[in-house]
Amino acid sequence: MSDYIPRRVHIAPQGFEDERIYRPAIERDADIVILIGHNETDDTAERCQERIVDALEEQGITVQDDVTCDLFELADALETMLAVIRDRNPDDIIRVNISAGSKITAIAGMLACMFTAADPYYVVPEGYEDPDEESEYETVSHGMDYIKSLPAYPVTEPDLQLIEVLSFIQEEQPESGPAGVILRDIGQYLLGHDLPVVQASDKEPDEVDDIYPMINEIVDPLIQRGFVNKKRFDGGTHVRTTSEGEEMLSLAKSLNSRRLGGDI
Repeated sequence: MSDYIPRRVHIAPQGFEDERIYRPAIERDADIVILIGHNETDDTAERCQERIVDALEEQGITVQDDVTCDLFELADALETMLAVIRDRNPDDIIRVNISAGSKITAIAGMLACMFTAADPYYVVPEGYEDPDEESEYETVSHGMDYIKSLPAYPVTEPDLQLIEVLSFIQEEQPESGPAGVILRDIGQYLLGHDLPVVQASDKEPDEVDDIYPMINEIVDPLIQRGFVNKKRFDGGTHVRTTSEGEEMLSLAKSLNSRRLGGDI
């Protein structure tokens, strides 16, 4: 039997906020607070961090403040949060404060909680500062009105078959212009790699003309999710990735890296 005592761990992306980080951690009796800072230094953010550390350590709460990422890049923020969560003991009680970084880290925090057992929460401040007016505060907001718990419905990681085809399209399409990857090439890729969607067909790569409905079983969901566009061009149907598709590939690579034990 393990004698490990579970820790109450709060994870918080930290920009220009202080009370929205240390006050909920103190109120909910955190044992450890892990701050995720931006990977480019900023005097205001550093002063906010100093106030957070001072307030928490005064209450006997351990602070880890050496984790950084790009707070404005979704894949980097998500990968970093997943790494921090998964590096903890599985018995720890982990909460993620999604209110104190950027809009990007709020999304990344919710996704990280959906893929793990962590609990997200949002801190409603007493007020926000007007950037056009002088204020005694350096922070985006001040005070804490209340803590709002958020549901993090569990989700599965992206369908690997769709991600694999999406990655193929991105790699094979021209760098610019209207041309993309034609449906025939996608079909040959499906057959050549024996992906699940075509396994029941018993077709060879040179028999791609017989599997167009199966090709659409892959392409149509990618279109519906906004990951690719399909258009007629130069006598054929071309498929190209969208910015949303490229973002999904970046996220998928982050998730796969963590699942396979890769480094950040």
